[in-house]
Formats: sequence, structure tokens, C-alpha cells
Amino acid sequence: MLFGRILDSYNRKEDAQMKLKATKTSLYKLVSEYVPLQKMKETTFYKLSCRRTYFLDWNPEGHAIFYVCSGRPLLAIRTPEGWAYHKLNLQHLITRGMTEAENQKKAV
Repeated sequence: MLFGRILDSYNRKEDAQMKLKATKTSLYKLVSEYVPLQKMKETTFYKLSCRRTYFLDWNPEGHAIFYVCSGRPLLAIRTPEGWAYHKLNLQHLITRGMTEAENQKKAV
């Protein structure tokens, strides 16, 4: 299942996969590169517990969703003008510390 996992095309191992991870601060900084935001104290951060999907709300019409679709990291931002979708660079997310390696081998 690829939802919540990022295919690591930069790693030479074909079975290597990564997961998204975000905190309120890291998602706030990422979203602020695309749209102006209010103060961080005036935003709400939450995530889906069963999936690696993160949300940031900053006013009644401002929402951001950080998730994976078909193995690619995406950032969807809703403003009063409508939705904007941004394909994110995996290397940029690795540099920001917004990914983590997924251990493929499970203990039996």
C-alpha cells in the first residue's frame, strides 16, 4: 500500500520507501512558502492517526493538507480563491526533516 509512503527515487535500493512526518512548526514553514499565514498561535494542526496525512487550518477559508498520492508527496492549499496543488521535491523534504525511512523487514 503506497498511501502514506513516498517512493525514494534518490536511493539506489529499489525497495527503499519513506514516510512523511510533520510537526506544526515544519508544516507551518512549508505552507508559508506558498501563501501568507497568520501567526503560528492562530493556526490549528492535526493529523490522521492511521495515515501520514497532516492538516493545518488558519482561518475559516484557509486549509492545507500534506499527504502522499500515488507515492508522491503533495501539498494542497485552500484559500478564498480556491484549491492549489503543489508537487513537492523529495530531496527538499528530506533536507527539511519531513520524511523518515520505513523499515521494510518486520520481526517475525
